Amino acid sequence: MAVCRTANVKASMRVLDCCAAPGGKTAYLSALEPNACFEAWDVHEHRVRLMEETFSRLGVKAQARAADASVDAPELYEKFDVVLVDAPCSGLGVAFSKPDIRHSLKREDIASLSALQRKILDTVCAYVKPGGALVYATCTIARDENEANADWFETAHPEFEPDDISPYVAAAEKGSGRVQLFPHLHGGEGFFIARYVKA
Repeated sequence: MAVCRTANVKASMRVLDCCAAPGGKTAYLSALEPNACFEAWDVHEHRVRLMEETFSRLGVKAQARAADASVDAPELYEKFDVVLVDAPCSGLGVAFSKPDIRHSLKREDIASLSALQRKILDTVCAYVKPGGALVYATCTIARDENEANADWFETAHPEFEPDDISPYVAAAEKGSGRVQLFPHLHGGEGFFIARYVKA
């Protein structure tokens, strides 16, 4: 998973996967670095139980809990080395495998999702330690949810610098802190990934 590689988790790091259900990313991150400390959130209790089942089945040591990533938690300020936001999105990057998305999605849905994504980013970026990383990802190809949100974040939070992701994602330009993957150009599903480091 390119998103997980981009997180670049090391031993002893404290990692928050704040939109984590069903838990696949956290499980993969744990396989990459079992000596890190993982916390996995979802806003829905039934999805938290699903994560707990996944972690138990795979032997993943991670704390799963119900939490809304768009709600500020001052007690978590500067507590995490890595915060991963695989945000709720329109899913247009996976529409070829879920054709109902193309027929049910409305323009106003993208606008409301973009607003939620910004709220989550604005909230959880405070949880990143100085020198730590924030990774933002979606499984969509909608510019309003991807590049536009990255542009907004960089303006709203100048304390975060884009960080080169080309070592983790082959399709990324060298020196670039973000990449948009398209199914017809890169194979697989459509994804957006951006990585930032906090000063």
